[in-house]
Amino acid sequence: MKKSTLISIAKYSVAALILLYMVLSDTLKLGLLGKTLSREWPLILISTLIFFVVLNIGIVRWMLLLRAQSIRISFGDAARLTFIGHFWNLAVPGAVGGDVFKAYYVANSFPDLKHEALTTVVIDRIVGLFGLFVLASIAVLSFWPRLADIPSMKILACFVLGILAAALLGSTLFLSHWVRKFFKVESILVKLPLGAHLARIGEAIHVYRDHLPTLIGTVLVSIFCHSSLVVMIILCTYATVPDVSTTLSTFFVVGPLGLFANAVPLTPGGLGVGETAFQELMSTATRDEITDGGNIFLLWRVCAYVWMIPGLYFYLRGRGQIQQTLKEQAQDTETPA
Repeated sequence: MKKSTLISIAKYSVAALILLYMVLSDTLKLGLLGKTLSREWPLILISTLIFFVVLNIGIVRWMLLLRAQSIRISFGDAARLTFIGHFWNLAVPGAVGGDVFKAYYVANSFPDLKHEALTTVVIDRIVGLFGLFVLASIAVLSFWPRLADIPSMKILACFVLGILAAALLGSTLFLSHWVRKFFKVESILVKLPLGAHLARIGEAIHVYRDHLPTLIGTVLVSIFCHSSLVVMIILCTYATVPDVSTTLSTFFVVGPLGLFANAVPLTPGGLGVGETAFQELMSTATRDEITDGGNIFLLWRVCAYVWMIPGLYFYLRGRGQIQQTLKEQAQDTETPA
């Protein structure tokens, strides 16, 4: 059995076990989810449309990062790849995630800029996570007096600020010409396994040092996108628990942390992981006022999963070309560098 198949089985098994445990322990109430979907459909429709907007704004963000590397593709092509990647991340078994597929597909179209294509996808993911913690940090600093009164929220707030500080320090050091020259980063990378490839990727990342307006712009776009995702969580909360009185500050601190946990690639699309994390976060942050955090996040996921359908359509429509691309990727992976 192939390694990729084993990885897929393991990921889906973990997701199934987590969800089964949550259902059996009555943490996840599927009956409540069904009632919510039928009763609060206007809020759910709005949430679903918000996710569509976020996906499209994310396409623009990726195109900006591509252009900084002198890679130009049309919005239509970028949208097609993004929706296929969204579908691939959530539904298609295998070790090849949607981000890897996007990177390789673009690299296949621009053979002289393969490393740069890969870099754009990596930076796009990093910028997204960075924007997530910037958003959470803004919420923490804006509502600090209120958050400091709750010990558990104070700990979460300090964690968020610590992660952001580490990310700022790391990105500043890595993008610094002086640091790269002093520590001879290129020389170190070349000596590592696959050193020539790592050095080329390092150079591609450093290109963004000369495109700071683009980099800052993509971070701002990410903050807007994640704010929209938190608004989705708020709408799903009111759909699930109509009489909730939780403050916005709680949502904008807990929401990004739940989304971050969901991004951990333990299961396909974070299925089960996000629900577990949000269940604990909401219960702790609201002092058990909201005990249906898992259901809230599952409803949020349903809204996101709707947009797998266009990805499936684009995938089936271009399946021949896609399969050829993946075949070439597998051959390149098996060929020693």
